Amino acid sequence: FSLFDEIFNAMAHKQPGYKLFVSAKITEMIALLYDLSSSAVPSAGKYSAYTTEIYDAIHFMRQHLSEHITLENIAGQAHLSPSFFHVVFKNIVGITPHRYLLDLRLNTAKSLLTNSDLSLSVIAEQSGFDSQVYFNYIIKKELGITPKQYRDTHRNKHYL
Repeated sequence: FSLFDEIFNAMAHKQPGYKLFVSAKITEMIALLYDLSSSAVPSAGKYSAYTTEIYDAIHFMRQHLSEHITLENIAGQAHLSPSFFHVVFKNIVGITPHRYLLDLRLNTAKSLLTNSDLSLSVIAEQSGFDSQVYFNYIIKKELGITPKQYRDTHRNKHYL
């Protein structure tokens, strides 16, 4: 499993900032376990046979979060047509694939804003937003405050 490899390599090489990196990867692992155990619980409905495909799609979204991802890319990982995938995903997970991906990106951005001194443009890039302008727009729209205000308000006191 690549998360374990990334954590092991970071701890073995102890590059500058490795503790923050390891902490972020552990947080990512916890979030993945939570998602797999609660969000993607198969329903008793007619789509429950596609649970494995949905897990694969969620894993793909997490692994490629910083890249440009389309519904076609995600559906391809599940070996389903985009329209059918959308219906199955929403039925099993409870939200659309777009909303799920946006929530992943927002959670990544919030974690980086809180636990790092990375610039807003780097955080936008690592969180998968196309530009810092779009990143600022989405954070303001979703959280009601700018990324800088979020960082100033939620800064992890243990990080400083």
